[in-house]
Amino acid sequence: MAVDTDQIKEYYLQVRGYLDTLLVGQKKAKDVITAALLCDKNSHILLMGMPGTGKSTISNNIARNFDSKKISITSDLLPSDILAAIINKKDTLQTLQLEELNRASGKVLSVLIELLADNKITCESGEVGFSDFYVIATQNDSEIAGIFDVPLAVYDRFDVSINMEDLTFEELEQVLFEYKAVVEKANFDLKNVVDVTSKAVADFVFDKEDRRVIMEATRELDTKTFSNQRLFGSSNIRGHQFAMKMAALHAYVAGREWIMPDDIADYINNIYRHRINQFLLKMHDEQASTAMEEIRKKVLNIERDNVSVKK
Repeated sequence: MAVDTDQIKEYYLQVRGYLDTLLVGQKKAKDVITAALLCDKNSHILLMGMPGTGKSTISNNIARNFDSKKISITSDLLPSDILAAIINKKDTLQTLQLEELNRASGKVLSVLIELLADNKITCESGEVGFSDFYVIATQNDSEIAGIFDVPLAVYDRFDVSINMEDLTFEELEQVLFEYKAVVEKANFDLKNVVDVTSKAVADFVFDKEDRRVIMEATRELDTKTFSNQRLFGSSNIRGHQFAMKMAALHAYVAGREWIMPDDIADYINNIYRHRINQFLLKMHDEQASTAMEEIRKKVLNIERDNVSVKK
């Protein structure tokens, strides 16, 4: 049965409009967050940026729509603290907030690798498993006290990363004089919307031409080099899998049931930049921006044959 793409688009616009009431500016961030939320009820979102750019605001307000738990990470946080915080929600948890990811110690990061990868935590009494749940983490790169290096294995467990931009002077004025009243009135029930859109994405059927476009895009990513070495330190399987989900959602919003290059290219930077080989480049380096833009342009230039409504 064909998907009602008009309904998917309407839900996308509703959620996107809801985010507009929560956050001033940050257009690209809100586009990516909306798509990530709608395409998978188990998506992991990493918000990075300076203080005051809206990371916690967006995380807190999205979490209001779900059964959620917030963990503020400090350098002395223990793995047992994480388990204690969420154990009573093992059957109901829908959103986990992680504040200040890069303050986590090595032991905590090891626990997060397992939790984010497998939705479970191994403890002395055995494994504690969880159903699908969103993860929304924040990271403040402006401080140095109590900050640890986050390994690629942890970053790879995040489906998208979003660098929140500094506010313009006009946006700052809007925040100071209008923002509080608007946010206090903002309300939107995401649960039913996400159930519909995530199922549609899960049921997306990729035909032969869809697969060719996707594989050409992955080839551009996997063969990209810097200083004669591969830009990415792994095969990016998780990234590629989530890119397919984002592409399917993007296609539906555009009224299509087939994949075009821009369905992938629009999210290249957010899905893959945090997966760069950190021994070559840090994700915030200017050269990293250049490399990701080069990949995006090459993906956009992939030709799609036989564009027609399928099914």
